[in-house]
Amino acid sequence: MGERRVSVTFPNMRPRVKLVFDRNASPCARRMKQTGGTFDGGFTGYDDPATQVDQATKNVKQIREEAEARLEVICKVTIFIAGRTFRQPVHETVGWHLKGVFPVGTGLIVDGFANPRVLMEVDVEAVVSCPPGTTLGGSVR
Repeated sequence: MGERRVSVTFPNMRPRVKLVFDRNASPCARRMKQTGGTFDGGFTGYDDPATQVDQATKNVKQIREEAEARLEVICKVTIFIAGRTFRQPVHETVGWHLKGVFPVGTGLIVDGFANPRVLMEVDVEAVVSCPPGTTLGGSVR
């Protein structure tokens, strides 16, 4: 059927992501790290970790939808939180966004982030179709 190419790059995203998919290719992993940053360079939830993780999961959803990938492709979620008191609202919000999907999850409490307004970071890994010659966890050529 040929290749379906999707290229997504946003200025606020770390690292910049270029997603390329082929319907007939073998699966490979893709990682998306997100905070409360928006794709237009803004930031949400300066003092609210639940609002930050809500924005982060919306960013992941937008990337996933533009790549025409289902929610079920998410297989691992790592959440970094800048304080134990933020754990419950962050995990509840992520759980709401991932309702019905049960990826492997890790939650880590850290001393802080390079940007002091960041209270959390979510790292999502998904298994999607990739171009031939790309291995599981490898990069797109």
